[in-house]
Amino acid sequence: MLTIDDVRAIPLFSTLGAAELERLARTSADLRLAAGEFAVHEGGDRALYAVLAGKIEVVKMFDGIERTLGWRVPGTIFG
Repeated sequence: MLTIDDVRAIPLFSTLGAAELERLARTSADLRLAAGEFAVHEGGDRALYAVLAGKIEVVKMFDGIERTLGWRVPGTIFG
């Protein structure tokens, strides 16, 4: 379960008031991924993700070959 401090640690949300932080913490999913798992697939449902700990590799298939486009580290958002 996310806490207000987890949400506040994301720069985009750091200036929100306590009520807004509480609402985001309460209504957001807390995903924990193992190595090799995907958070989202290209073309999937729209959502906003934030990295709280660890890092996420961004990959894309080009002509059947998986290429690394970059990394997302704690505090960054994507989606």
